[in-house]
Amino acid sequence: MRNNLLNLVVLACLSILVYLNSFGNQFVWDDENFIVRNKLIQQDQPTPKYFLEGTENLYRPLRTMLYSATYRVGGLNPVSYHLVGKLLNALTVCVLYALIVLLFGSREGAFWGALLFALHPLHTERVAWITASYDILGDFFWLSAFACYVAGKRGVGRGYVACSLLLFFVGLLSSETAAVTPFVIILYDMTLGREKDVVSEPNARPTGGAILSKFVWIPYFVILSGYILLRFSVLGIISRTGESALGLGSFGIFVTMSGVVAQYFKLMLFPWPLVPIHEVEQAAAPYSASLLASAAGVASAVVAALLYLRKRPGAAFSFLWFFVVVSPNLNIIPTGTFMAERYVYLPSATLSFFVALAFLNTSGRRRVLLAVGCALVAAAYFAATTVRNKDWRNEVALWASAVNADPIGTNVAVANFSSVLRSSGQSLEAEKILLNALKENPRKIFVLMELGEIYLESGRLDEAERSLRKIPPHSRVQYRIIYDMAQIRIKQGRYAEAEKMLGDVLEVHPDAPKTFISYVSTLFAQGKPTWPGHFIAAYAASGNIDFLANLANFYLLSGKNATAVNIAKIGLSVDPSNMLLKQVLENAARSPK
Repeated sequence: MRNNLLNLVVLACLSILVYLNSFGNQFVWDDENFIVRNKLIQQDQPTPKYFLEGTENLYRPLRTMLYSATYRVGGLNPVSYHLVGKLLNALTVCVLYALIVLLFGSREGAFWGALLFALHPLHTERVAWITASYDILGDFFWLSAFACYVAGKRGVGRGYVACSLLLFFVGLLSSETAAVTPFVIILYDMTLGREKDVVSEPNARPTGGAILSKFVWIPYFVILSGYILLRFSVLGIISRTGESALGLGSFGIFVTMSGVVAQYFKLMLFPWPLVPIHEVEQAAAPYSASLLASAAGVASAVVAALLYLRKRPGAAFSFLWFFVVVSPNLNIIPTGTFMAERYVYLPSATLSFFVALAFLNTSGRRRVLLAVGCALVAAAYFAATTVRNKDWRNEVALWASAVNADPIGTNVAVANFSSVLRSSGQSLEAEKILLNALKENPRKIFVLMELGEIYLESGRLDEAERSLRKIPPHSRVQYRIIYDMAQIRIKQGRYAEAEKMLGDVLEVHPDAPKTFISYVSTLFAQGKPTWPGHFIAAYAASGNIDFLANLANFYLLSGKNATAVNIAKIGLSVDPSNMLLKQVLENAARSPK
């Protein structure tokens, strides 16, 4: 017991220490959507409301509640969010240690396996990036659920199975990736669980393991089914994107994701280069030799592991763990993203299991050498992770690191780096980077879109339109292209055309605020008397006070200052801290009477 406690303390401390230099990192990437501009977490909400709304087509109410609780304590100070994320990671490392001890019975192997997991540079995106670190909440709960199941089946104590079911449900409400829990349990029961079930005496009362023997999986699937129904009732969709993975077809997805899996294993063993967005070769006939080789290799390895379920249960479990746990992100159900380092956080525990197996099967001098080797790898991991943390310190550093790792850069990384430069007033530098990327591939969708928007901002409307028209039909960006084309028409004074374009976008995305405001501006510019009603209806439907602020601004533009002031005062009576409404009053005071 003392050894376990000491190991847990060391693991927890090192799990936090390795990320200590990331506490000064700013909000980056999707932090803007999920935290900085997320009204749901910044306003007092009745608890049930968290369970009745999604964010960005995700249903993670407990994660949203944790965001809100952190906001109550620290506001928009990134340090408080970093602290929560690092603590979640440390707790998960401790649960992983306990799980490895349960699975393999080796405290030494569990320590080194969990330590390498805690320090692995591949996990930097998951832990150093605030939004991704809050997803560890779901990882912690479902991993704890599985550990409790194993403990219950081993007869460690009563109540573990009930605790497992509760943790599983809580995990689902934190992140949909917890859905893997029943499948991990099945994998365990077919491998390590088969040989290590509790065996009762003939006349003894049934133990936890015996009770679980027959209908053990049913409650988990009942809970999972209930969660899917709840998620669908709130979001109206099962998958986040609601579309297939770019129309590749089943075989195309298998071949493409086999290439991704091969990259994941390479990064687990040799974690370089680490970038926020990886270029993924998408399968298309005739399939490339590298993709076909990856598909054949992955399929052969999985089949071999299945054949050795009974002969080598420990190795089979350790290897197949990766595939079961990463499965939610293999685009079986479309996610909209082919590859991301954060997706292999818990799947990479497969390395920890193999380390534990290695200690289990060695002794004496070989075990000492194995421990020394693990210590050297851990030291290298520690150094690499602390360096990688710096890439996440701000938006410029993040996307600069991605482009520096590949001067041509990935489609999205180059576009994002350009967007960051553009927002900081470096549009000329951003344009150069985009044009350089297009030399390698003149059909990069996001690069062309970003270049078109730079031209649009600088008033080079013909160049903007030419750039946007080079983009082929693409479901992920087509409505943004229509929006940008509408902005060109507005600048050209062709308001009726812009109205039609923006109306088409709003039919598909009725909650897009920028599109809505642009649409109303076209009505205003054409002198159509219906424009105020659109703002009022939008406010009535959503309760978003910003719609009243925009209504007041439009009245200011039309010279009706008194009306604008009255609307702003009404809005401030509802939301006294609204900066947009305060700005309306300031602008009205400065404008001519």
